[in-house]
Amino acid sequence: MSLYEPADGILETHVTWEDVESDLQKKLGTKATFGPNKKAVNISDLKGFMSRIALVEPDWQNVENGKELPQKFALKISSQLALVALSKLMNFEDGQGFGEEKLKKMSALTKEFHNREVDAYKILMKFDHPDIPYTKVYSLKSFDDENDLKGYMAIEFISNIHQIEMFRSIPADDLFPLVRGIATFAVLSESLSPEETKYMMGQDYLEMLFKEFFNDAELARKFEGLRKLANKEEGKLTLEAMIDWQVVCRMPPGLDLSRLMLQCLSETDRRERGTEILKCYYDTFTSVYGEELFSLHELQESYNLYAPMMAMLLIPDIYSIIDSAKLSEEEKEVVRKDVMRKIIDMMEDIIDIHDYNLEHYSDFLKVE
Repeated sequence: MSLYEPADGILETHVTWEDVESDLQKKLGTKATFGPNKKAVNISDLKGFMSRIALVEPDWQNVENGKELPQKFALKISSQLALVALSKLMNFEDGQGFGEEKLKKMSALTKEFHNREVDAYKILMKFDHPDIPYTKVYSLKSFDDENDLKGYMAIEFISNIHQIEMFRSIPADDLFPLVRGIATFAVLSESLSPEETKYMMGQDYLEMLFKEFFNDAELARKFEGLRKLANKEEGKLTLEAMIDWQVVCRMPPGLDLSRLMLQCLSETDRRERGTEILKCYYDTFTSVYGEELFSLHELQESYNLYAPMMAMLLIPDIYSIIDSAKLSEEEKEVVRKDVMRKIIDMMEDIIDIHDYNLEHYSDFLKVE
């Protein structure tokens, strides 16, 4: 048995109805049971690759008088089933997807990501800060050992989520609450003990990503695909909750901000309002921390140093996601043209940033 093979539990995972029922009875302090009309619907397609997420309606029976139980909740089950599908979609291993050897190796990483998210939610509940909205937690189940195949989280179901594909942009104004949330979490984490922060990823974060997902052969193939493409073609959102905490890491803020600004912003917003985004992070961090820990200029330099590496992660796959989008072929063709322009503009910005980095940090960027 493994995390990448279908099983007999909920959404083909190893987690059963009995597991969840027994756990929630303990966590919610009830003897009520799931009813005959209980159901679990897969709501996780193309929404990540380290889990299966079910919208669960438990159909509670024999609920105690005055007891309020969630009529719906999201059950996020750690699994590699989505990773298998995504690796094929993203054309890893020449379109065949990850093989069994690769998946076995990544099993420990999948469990590590899940346990990290569980620990992050415990920290979020400790902080309970209004600028870091998160989903209500009903139960958290970590992987206890290397043989454990049942890791999950039962959390509040948020019904009005607006899905935005990777290739679409988000208006800058809609990102400010998220920037404040990221900055506030970073500040409050400064007060945690080493024991409380040991779950967070450290300086090896980017090395791990490149090693596991972007080896030399994969990068060469992806960028070759972009070269072929280049030869052929020239409303308001509200932050309801910050949900995905699997890759929490203690790294310079330039890492998070470069991913946010390169992936989410349009080229116009990034160029015209990027400094405003950075200042929002700086002002929030300094205000919550109580004093200046770094200057706005240092934050800009941190962004500049991480932006080229983040672009290497983002650019190859922005275009490929379009093929799996739920759009007509005509709509996909329009999106492809928009995305190609976005990629070209991003690459132009990155070249300028890299030239700046070479001029000001030549020793730092030197490859031995």
